[in-house]
Amino acid sequence: MSLRHSCILIAVAGVLASWVFFFERSNPDASESADENLVFPRLTSEAVDSITFRNAARSISLVRTDGRWRLDSPVSYPAEESKIRSLLASMTQWRYRDELHLTSAERETDAYGLETPERSLAFGGKSTWRLFVGDRQGNERTVFVRREEPQRILTVSGEALSVLDQPVDYWRDSRVFPHDAESITNIAWSGEQPFKLGRPASRPDWNLIAPAPEARLDYPALNLFIQRLSSAGIRSFHPRSDVPVRLPIVFKTAAGVAYPVELLEPAPGQNALYRARIGETKTEVSLPTDLARTLLDPALSFRSPFLLDQTIRFDRIEVRAEETFVLQRGRQANSWSITEPQPLAAHPRLVERFLIQLAELPIAGFPADGPIRETDYGLDIPIRTLVFHRTGASSEQTDDALRVRFGLRIQGNLMAHRSDEASIYAVPYQAVMQWPDRGWKFRDPKLWRFAAADVAELRLEHPLVAPRVWRRSATGWRVGDQDLATVEAAALEEFLFRLANVAVESWVSREPDEIARHGTGRHGTVTLGFAADSSSSPRQLAFGNLSPHNHRYALGEVDGVPTLFEFPAPLYDQLIGAVGPLPSP
Repeated sequence: MSLRHSCILIAVAGVLASWVFFFERSNPDASESADENLVFPRLTSEAVDSITFRNAARSISLVRTDGRWRLDSPVSYPAEESKIRSLLASMTQWRYRDELHLTSAERETDAYGLETPERSLAFGGKSTWRLFVGDRQGNERTVFVRREEPQRILTVSGEALSVLDQPVDYWRDSRVFPHDAESITNIAWSGEQPFKLGRPASRPDWNLIAPAPEARLDYPALNLFIQRLSSAGIRSFHPRSDVPVRLPIVFKTAAGVAYPVELLEPAPGQNALYRARIGETKTEVSLPTDLARTLLDPALSFRSPFLLDQTIRFDRIEVRAEETFVLQRGRQANSWSITEPQPLAAHPRLVERFLIQLAELPIAGFPADGPIRETDYGLDIPIRTLVFHRTGASSEQTDDALRVRFGLRIQGNLMAHRSDEASIYAVPYQAVMQWPDRGWKFRDPKLWRFAAADVAELRLEHPLVAPRVWRRSATGWRVGDQDLATVEAAALEEFLFRLANVAVESWVSREPDEIARHGTGRHGTVTLGFAADSSSSPRQLAFGNLSPHNHRYALGEVDGVPTLFEFPAPLYDQLIGAVGPLPSP
């Protein structure tokens, strides 16, 4: 092909392209036909700034201002952005099924309900898109509609028009907090017990501003609440009532936006608080139950739930209870000893259990914050005191020690006070009183040390049966003049092995009155005799009542001192099972 022919073809193609461009601009019908039966040709989500739904019962208007959608009528309220985006996305792709062209006579009969339609849908912006909705066809899944041109009727899917029948609340923003919850810098509860939290903008470190700035916070619970607030949804909207406000709260963001939430008094007979008024419009709503309960008592929700810091590191604990004793951490991992009043090795398991009990001591309430009178809470004569010497501090240093005192008992709780805080805490009385009150209670729980093979005699006495004595012979074991069968002898050897290695469940007391109170001796005694060449001396246990943990109280000599302890119930049952049924406590 010559250069001349090529230039001619290029010129012809340019003329044809120009003709198509200008023809499309001057012929809307041609452009519309390219939209493949779209109900709203050239509609885009970005071009819409207002939406209006009308039916026989109501008219609802939505407007977009500064990029945010909100309800304009019949109420003014932030709108649910996700629902509007979904609506516009579906409307831009909505297609009609068939098209009818009516004559003037057909229009006058209004056979399709479109001359005076009761329902309509309109999108506004730089352009306007209106749709008038008429009657349904027999199957009710197809609806007649028309746009601006009265002579053109379209048939569309009725499901797409369900938005016309949605109530106003459907379009409201369903979030309790319609802002970025991560931007909150202050939360203030006012009322009888003001409570205020604050943090620097864009930083996670919250502080308690009031009522006790030095008090500790439950940071995981607080951060979880902020996350929960971001997604918490309103359960339902309600007409404005005259219910009085119970607790006003104000959230403030880094941008200076204040968002009020007023918790309302519960209805008579209602134990939980669910209703609130939110936002500047004070719209009355039902809150999610967990969110309402969290907001209702911020002290219990956000202050540290434990009296002691679970991350605190200390080497020395001074306990002032029935006696004063000191636990000292050793150089090796998990090694402890009792240094006062008498040096004694402390068993790691018992110390570990005590440390866990300390770390998990819950706070049941906050009776007072700020300056207090010690006599009001029994702190001038505390029933127990703990002094924690932090790691690296010498035994003479007291300025770095944490002192915790326990005072009056009020309604099942002890009043407690930390030396580094001004607050008074309520902690469970029983939780504190179960701690060991004497240093010897941390000794090794192994009751005694002997070899089962050295036992020459086992004597069992019980009030319900005649005494029974087992004696070791050259050939085995005898009861009276009878040798035990091989199976019985093996069972007895197994029992003695378990008895020689038994560990007490807990050390209880060395006080005579306490020992007598638990009925030791009423439920049997067992006496062990040893061979003449053994270094062990005779030992005896006297059994008493059941303990609260369903073990058996027992009395024996430990370190040369009569000592009451909890004896394992399974081993006691095995012992008594040799003579008869277990007696009632």
